[in-house]
Amino acid sequence: MFTCWLRRVFALVSALLLVLAATTGVASAQAAPQIVWVAPNPGLLSTNAGAVAWSPSGTTVATGLLDRWMRMRQASNGAQTVAILQPHRSGGVVNLTFSTDGQYLAVGNQSGTGAFNVYRVSSGALLGTLVATIDATGILRFAPDAQLATSSAGILSLWRTTEVTVFSVTGSGYDKVTTARNLSPDGRLQTAATSKGTITIQRTSDGSTVRTLSGGTRPAFSPDSSLIADWTPNPNAITVRRISDGAVVRTFGTPGGADGGVLPRFTPDGARVVGSGYLPFVAPDGTWDQKGVIRFWRISDGALVTTYDQQTSLGVTTPVVFSPDGSRFLYGRYDGAFVAAITPR
Repeated sequence: MFTCWLRRVFALVSALLLVLAATTGVASAQAAPQIVWVAPNPGLLSTNAGAVAWSPSGTTVATGLLDRWMRMRQASNGAQTVAILQPHRSGGVVNLTFSTDGQYLAVGNQSGTGAFNVYRVSSGALLGTLVATIDATGILRFAPDAQLATSSAGILSLWRTTEVTVFSVTGSGYDKVTTARNLSPDGRLQTAATSKGTITIQRTSDGSTVRTLSGGTRPAFSPDSSLIADWTPNPNAITVRRISDGAVVRTFGTPGGADGGVLPRFTPDGARVVGSGYLPFVAPDGTWDQKGVIRFWRISDGALVTTYDQQTSLGVTTPVVFSPDGSRFLYGRYDGAFVAAITPR
């Protein structure tokens, strides 16, 4: 569902940002990450990347497309090991998370039902469903269905539910509001980010509001759950705040204020913030164009460390995820391809 929103952002916001890029003379150094492998979209139909995940062992990655295909791959070379087409009418794959022991994979789809199909990594066998519900205080709760509860995959402590985004929709037409909920790594907090640009941080113990932020999208917690990062289109920037008192730690303004659809994430050590999205620009022939962009920012001094705008297609449509040791990162592109690369220093 979020990726559909992102595609609407491509259509609705690109024109305005392109004008801004033209008037401010936005330029970006041509740079490509140090590629480990690229896995092109194996299908015959055009589709976008919807989700990526890296297993705790570091040996397996999972990739999901909006054509409903989920694939598991060898992390070393991208070779496919398992391919599973999600159920009819489930929508594209927009959530992927491995169990803490790496034996199981939960797959969430655009249908927005809060149900995550759980598969055995070794065989691809469907074991049951992990179900997310929203309680009376607005907090996410997870439970296995009857089928999953009969296997070891139904043990809730195995699941990193903090890596799962759950969408809900209220209203219709112009009053329709989509809310994306995420738990903090320590499980004590939850963000509820609405399509209207409001982010509410709540305590999971009782649903009480800790803080409310305006204008941001797709917030991300730091690994130690002390910071939160979100991107705002106006002003075009990633803001990192301290959750305890709401103080702004850093504001990373995108060069020229032209980036679009930015998905912020922290590196595993919490020292940097990564933004993935797209950059609109005016080509030499005067036509409008865009390309994917990934930026690494250092929190300690606010420096823009690295910008990648090659091997990024028309846009990077998934957040960046990292290997367990942080040495590599993985992302999905607008053209349905997936890329693993060396994490810059």
